Amino acid sequence: MVRADPFRHPIGSRCNAGGCGRGPSRIHAARHRRGRADRDNPVRPHTEVLWELRHLAAAGLGDAGALRAATLDAARLLGLADDRGEIAVGKRADLVVLQGDDLDCGSLETRIQRVFHNGVEVGR
Repeated sequence: MVRADPFRHPIGSRCNAGGCGRGPSRIHAARHRRGRADRDNPVRPHTEVLWELRHLAAAGLGDAGALRAATLDAARLLGLADDRGEIAVGKRADLVVLQGDDLDCGSLETRIQRVFHNGVEVGR
C-alpha cells in the first residue's frame, strides 16, 4: 500500500513525474538554505510538518538537513534566529526530546518522550 499525503497524492508521484524531487538536493548542493517555515501557512496545516520533513529528507536533504530546514533555517527566514532555531545558550528553549535516533524523521510522533516550552517541561 502506498501512503498518500492529505491531498491524496502518493508519495513521490508528482515530484518523480515532474522532476521536482531533485529540487531540495540541488538547493542544498548550491549551499542555499531552504527553510521549512510553517507559521500561519494558508496551504498546509501545521500537522503536516512531519510529512514534509520526511519528503525533504527523502528528496536529498537527508535527515539532518530536513531537521535544520525546520529549525535554524526556518528561524533565519522568519528573522527569528537571534533567539530560536537551535539549542544554544541564551536562546529560547522549546524542545521535543525523542526516543531513538533524533535525526530519523520517520515516526517522530510515536517517539516523543518530553516536551519543553520556554525551558519549562510541559505535558504531551
